Order: sequence, then C-alpha cells, then structure tokens
Amino acid sequence: MTITAKRMALAMTTVWALGCDVQLMPETASYSGAVTPRLEVVVQASAMPGGEVAAVDVELVDVLLHRDRDDAWVWVAGDAERVELSAVSPAAQPAVPLVADHYDRLLVVVDAPRIASKGHWHSAELAQDEIEIAIDLDLDSDTRIELSFDVSDAVSGHGNKWRFEPKAKAHVKHGEP
Repeated sequence: MTITAKRMALAMTTVWALGCDVQLMPETASYSGAVTPRLEVVVQASAMPGGEVAAVDVELVDVLLHRDRDDAWVWVAGDAERVELSAVSPAAQPAVPLVADHYDRLLVVVDAPRIASKGHWHSAELAQDEIEIAIDLDLDSDTRIELSFDVSDAVSGHGNKWRFEPKAKAHVKHGEP
C-alpha cells in the first residue's frame, strides 16, 4: 500500500469512527434561515381623461428598485410588455423574489404610448421615458408596489396628434405579493 493510499484509508476510518456524514449536513444543525420576500408590481391609472380618449396603453420596459447600500439597480418587472393604464382593471406583473434589504428609489421606464380614440389606436409622442420615484421600502416580507399613473394629466392632444407625459406615484403595501 502506498503512503497516499494509507493516508486515505486512515482518513476514511477516522470519518467512519466519528460518525460524520461528509456529504450531508447533520440533522441536528441549526441555522436561522429567512424566507425570501416576493415583490409584485401592479400598474394602474389613478385618473382617466374624458372626452374622446377611450383607452391608453404603454410598453412597460423596466421597473427597477435602487438599493442604496451598494448603489445597485435591481430589476423587478417589465420586459417591454404592453400594459393598459386602466383605473378599472390594474395590470399585475408576476411577483419576483428579491433580497431582503432597504430600497430608496423606484425607476419606471416606458415606451410607445398609444391612445385609443374614435375607434382607432394612435401613437403618442412620449415626453419622457423614465420616471424616478423616491420610496422608503424595507423589503422584509411579501410586498406589492402599486404604480398609479395620472393618465388624465398625462395625455394631451386630439384627433391623430397626441402627447403622453407620464406621471406616476408608488404606493407600497406590505403583506401582499
């Protein structure tokens, strides 16, 4: 038997004699594990315009949270999905698991707004594509962020010429994914 084989045999005998399981954690181990909180983003309208505007929708490009401890932006929703800005039926994005931490800002990126008027969809000029909102979010449990767009104040124009200047507020609701 070589010296390496003897050392290996001695190590295996020692492990077996002590009763350790080198592949699995002992069942008596204790640790404090925290459940990963989930965050859901809901997009809705707080007020709709009257008159000839029947509906408004946008591409929701990104929704990001800013983590101030490391100055990182964390993606939570988006992917250029078209969402209707409606006060009646909010558009819920799938809940995502996030690291429990403190977040101080929310960034919403939209694109390609459309206005439904007189039975047709019309493209609208986009005044700005990013909305940054200050929040104070200690994410330690399942949470819902409701993004409320004031569509009545954001839409201007008529006929085939429309302008969309997005304005939004964020409402944080803990205990809801």
